[in-house]
Amino acid sequence: MVSIMYKKENVYIYSNPLPVSLDLKKVLTEKLQKAGFNVIPELQKDTSLIFCIGGDGTLLHLVHELNFPTAPIAGINTGHLGFFQDTSPDRIDEMIDNYKQGNFYIQNLRTLKATIQHEGKISKWYGMNEMIVKGNVGCTVHLSISIGQNFIEHFSGDGILLSTPAGSTAYNYSLGGGLVDPSLEILQVTPIAPMNTNAYRSFTSSLFLPADKYLFIKPERKDAHVRMQADGFTREYNHVDTIMIGYSSTTLHMLKSRDFDFWKKVKEKFLGNDNANFSETEER
Repeated sequence: MVSIMYKKENVYIYSNPLPVSLDLKKVLTEKLQKAGFNVIPELQKDTSLIFCIGGDGTLLHLVHELNFPTAPIAGINTGHLGFFQDTSPDRIDEMIDNYKQGNFYIQNLRTLKATIQHEGKISKWYGMNEMIVKGNVGCTVHLSISIGQNFIEHFSGDGILLSTPAGSTAYNYSLGGGLVDPSLEILQVTPIAPMNTNAYRSFTSSLFLPADKYLFIKPERKDAHVRMQADGFTREYNHVDTIMIGYSSTTLHMLKSRDFDFWKKVKEKFLGNDNANFSETEER
């Protein structure tokens, strides 16, 4: 009889530094090893799965620190809102079993790309949730906004936010933007404290663009200083000529349980857990 050796899957665990997360990391490591996985100390090319322990902020740190990894990410929530983190700490045995049995699906999330022309050079930056364009701290920013090649408005206000559907539940939502199902491929543009004067007429609500469009932003001052944020991380650019933001070719892959439902998650996280049901046959 010839024995066949199967190569163990490499899995990587990323955690925030909080004691509750580090304790869970130890427990998860033991459970994964017992289940036949190889827990590696750092991300490798052949990594099959990344476990992320923490809240939504931890996931965003993971994405940027690991340079938008191609391996699927399984989130375990030890934070507050935990919108992206699909599993609670008391369900990790179930998550491991579901993964081994193939009882899951992959949610593909497209990412944003900003191309910034400044000081005679070009910089590129990526975001998972959102991109924000602002001016100096406490100062109004004046921007010419185009969609593709079509000029739309002279914007005056605190800034412009662009969000993916996945990011629609974050800062975009607090600005009054719409919640968007992640299965849709659209780009949402939401103004931040827009002004309406004789000189500047700005949209005061969100715009929704198809996935193949991009936003073209040109500061109206030639020596413009621009602060940009991607998922809460900030970079500053001087003498900005133009900024172009749209979808990139980079996609993130989130491991989701079969019973995951975006709108159920929205209700639980934003509206609470009352169990009121309405019959589809209710008299109209």
